[in-house]
Amino acid sequence: MSNKEKKILWPALLTVMVCVGALVFAAARPRRPPKSIEMRAATTGVNPAPSSSVLPPIQGNAQDQRIEAELISIRPGGFEPTQITRPKGPFLLAIENRSGLREVEFQLSVEGGARLVQMRRSWERSDWNQVIDPPAGRYVLTETNHPGWKCTISITEQ
Repeated sequence: MSNKEKKILWPALLTVMVCVGALVFAAARPRRPPKSIEMRAATTGVNPAPSSSVLPPIQGNAQDQRIEAELISIRPGGFEPTQITRPKGPFLLAIENRSGLREVEFQLSVEGGARLVQMRRSWERSDWNQVIDPPAGRYVLTETNHPGWKCTISITEQ
């Protein structure tokens, strides 16, 4: 091996080793999933609901409560599922945008009444979730630009 080849080989080999070491170090770091504001609320008992929400705050020690979740997907044809029935009590309402739209604007309203939540989400942050505890009744989730897309949420007394 000539001196010219050695001058090229060793720096290249060193560069490759440093890159591999950096990748191994990055992969070995423990990863914690990011906590959303809403999930921090469930663990700290603080309700950071945005000003667009008029739902009552969750009461009691959230550490002792088991919170169920309702997942609603926005698909190219509308909401999936189109109807949910659940008993009264706090739950995580999670909405994921799988519609392909660059922006969705949805709102949750009392059926035939007041708007409780209105949220606009771009494709960069398309999913939304919040712990809510609405009173018994019927609620409608709609997408503002697609009036035919609806999901009815029924909250029963029991």
